[in-house]
Formats: sequence, structure tokens, C-alpha cells
Amino acid sequence: MSRQENDFVILKLMDKEFKVTCSEEEREGLLESAAYLNRKLNDLRKRGKVIGPDRVAITAALNISHELYQCRQALEELSSSRAKEGNGDLRVLRQRIEAVLDCAGGQNEINLS
Repeated sequence: MSRQENDFVILKLMDKEFKVTCSEEEREGLLESAAYLNRKLNDLRKRGKVIGPDRVAITAALNISHELYQCRQALEELSSSRAKEGNGDLRVLRQRIEAVLDCAGGQNEINLS
């Protein structure tokens, strides 16, 4: 299957253009990601502590990878705490139901009359 021209996007990173293949659905996300990467690359270059385009690119990649790692850790902790809260909520609900049943004299029958 041949690629059409609209399957490509031009990305500008560190004053260089890169032609990248992508689907229409991925286009916006890719452009946003490239803009974010370009900001990180330019920030590193402006600070002047990292010299050379290869080192700037690798440092930016490491920084972004670390950000991703931290986000994943935070998401995992949030998911874990939410799961624990959910289990706690179920325990509280069960205790309340048992207390109501106990107050009803231990009757577990429903009276419809």
C-alpha cells in the first residue's frame, strides 16, 4: 500500500525539519509532542550547560523519560489509593447493613405486609 502525501507531517526540532510518517489520528498528538520536545531542547541549549546537538537530544530524552516515569508512579499510587478507598467504602457499607440488620432484632426477612 503506497503512502499518500497527507500521511506525512513536517516537524521542526532545533531549527531542523524532519518529515515523519503518521496517520491522521496521530497528527495532532505528534505535533503537540514535537512542540514539547522542541521547547525542552531549546531550554537546554539556552542554559548552555549541555553542548552539542547529540548531547542536547540525549539529555532532553532522559529528562522527558524521567518525567514520564514520575507520572506513571504518581498514577500508580493514585490508582492504588483509590482501590484501597473503594475497599474501605465497601467495608463501611457492609458494617452499616449488618448494624441495621442487628437493630431489626436479627430478622433477615423482608415484611411486605
